[in-house]
Parts: sequence; structure tokens; C-alpha cells
Amino acid sequence: EGKEYTVKVPRGFCTDMASIPKPLWSWISPFGEYQEAAVLHDFLYSFEGQLDGLDSILTRKEADEFFYEVMVQDGVKKSKAKLMKNAVRTFGWKYWKKT
Repeated sequence: EGKEYTVKVPRGFCTDMASIPKPLWSWISPFGEYQEAAVLHDFLYSFEGQLDGLDSILTRKEADEFFYEVMVQDGVKKSKAKLMKNAVRTFGWKYWKKT
């Protein structure tokens, strides 16, 4: 809260966008107004919150909060952004330590 970050994702960074299981795509597509947030979130996870220029390492929770905040800034309804944030809070541990 009250912090501002600038994160530059390098060209060619590999992302799966929003990691939404295929059976749910008719309800929530992996592509949408949250694409930028999904790419940034994948980038944060790939480095376990260790980014150049930060005074400290982001925790997984902070990365998930960042995901939520960027979605809201990009016009995603807060209810949908909260649902997606809760999904990454629940299932994201599987991916946090894998690079």
C-alpha cells in the first residue's frame, strides 16, 4: 500500500497469460482485460519476487496483491479481480518456487 512499482517485462518473456483451466474458459477466458496483469504476475512469480531496483524481495502475497491492483487499474471489475486474486492465492504456491 502506498508503494509504486515500475516493472519492465523483457520482450520474449514466456507466459501462459491467466492460468485458467480450459474447462473454465467459457466462463473466464485466459485472455481479456487482465492480460497485462497476468503477464506481470507471471514475471514476478518467475523471479520469486526478486527484481532489480527493489529495496526488498516481494512476497508471494505481495505479488498476488500487485496482480489484483493492476487488474483494477486496467478496468477489471473488483469482484472479478478479487476472484482471480483468490485463485492465485489458493493455487499459486505450486508455481512460486519453480523457475
